[in-house]
Amino acid sequence: DHRGTGGTFREGQDVEKGEVITRSTREKNGRFTNPWPTWHYPSSASLLRFYLLDKDHSNVPRSKEELDCELPLLDPYFIQSPEVSGAVGSGLRVTWLGHASVLVEMDGLVILTDPIFSQRASPFQFMGPKRFRGPPCTVDQLPKVDAVLISHTHYDHLDVGSVSSLNKRFGAELRWFVPLGLQGWMQSCGCKNVIELDWWEESCVPVPSPVAVPSPVAVPSPVPSP
Repeated sequence: DHRGTGGTFREGQDVEKGEVITRSTREKNGRFTNPWPTWHYPSSASLLRFYLLDKDHSNVPRSKEELDCELPLLDPYFIQSPEVSGAVGSGLRVTWLGHASVLVEMDGLVILTDPIFSQRASPFQFMGPKRFRGPPCTVDQLPKVDAVLISHTHYDHLDVGSVSSLNKRFGAELRWFVPLGLQGWMQSCGCKNVIELDWWEESCVPVPSPVAVPSPVAVPSPVPSP
């Protein structure tokens, strides 16, 4: 656990195991860096070896028939029974929408993580990694969403088409919790209510009922983000 109150911001340096880090580490140009010495960028040779020689261990079925059998595409409950949407009281309901997109309902709130409803994780929908299964719903079919959490800026977690569609539907009522440095980009997409969080920072989501207020907390991403 690298949380605490005694750490300091160390630019361009590795940290030792167990050392407390209370803020993200960045280079002078503002680019985030991974401070733990266990991480290193792969060499050109290792990347070439990976792309040319590494075998596919995903075990993802290649035919539509196998996919339909092993990973069927199901209608989420809010399409099958829209009348119960959001009616969880003090309970919890979690609906997986594919990859890192998850709809969480708790304490009167509906929270969506890393929404991607496009067919490809790419800046262009005519090229780039394509999903094996289509999204189980559209943005228009979602229940009312109160907050969206964005973990990092890779295309399979931050999708401009999905961001624009969510903003078009929910507007300023929707709260966006994003990593440090992303507010300007979100605002360029038209998003109004954007909260940036650095490592270990937290913020509150107001709820309409007298229950504990959920507090999203930003933690270091395990993958390098531009």
